[in-house]
Amino acid sequence: MKDASRPVSFGLFVLVLFCFLLPFARISCNNEEVARASGYEVAFGKTITVRPDPNSDVESIPTGLDVVAIACLAAAVVGVGLALVGGRRGAVARAILSGHGMLFLFLLRVALRNRAQENDVVLQMLAGYWAALALFFAAGVVNLLSFRRRPRPNPCQPGSAARLGAAPTRESRICSPPTRSAHPERPA
Repeated sequence: MKDASRPVSFGLFVLVLFCFLLPFARISCNNEEVARASGYEVAFGKTITVRPDPNSDVESIPTGLDVVAIACLAAAVVGVGLALVGGRRGAVARAILSGHGMLFLFLLRVALRNRAQENDVVLQMLAGYWAALALFFAAGVVNLLSFRRRPRPNPCQPGSAARLGAAPTRESRICSPPTRSAHPERPA
């Protein structure tokens, strides 16, 4: 049976990487947008230009690397690589990685919200964040469903190994119809 979770997982993890190109977070102060950043800008830093007062000069505030956001990106990149690994082990690894990706996104949101509260600004997570979270969840579900216990095939069903000329097994002898002899017994 072909493992359909591999190409689906590959697509989902690639879409997570594309979500980091979308607007990820918005920072506003006094109902005015101060900055908007994509996921990659959150992860690798961005220079934010602000004007504290209408009469003051514009200030440039650089933001640094965010380790949690980089861990989210790494989880998606490793997920793309793990989509090449088949079998139950690959599905288990992808499901665990999806869980880690969701956990890192939750931690990222908490860390960004705490930094925003320290600076008296309002943080709003945007579509890129929520789409990445949903796609990590979907990848986890797909992979959890792919390694559930599959029912054993019934050897008596058409198309089974017993019908296709495989070596006779106990089940095939039980399921096969009785053979007729060349000289049927005559009633006396």
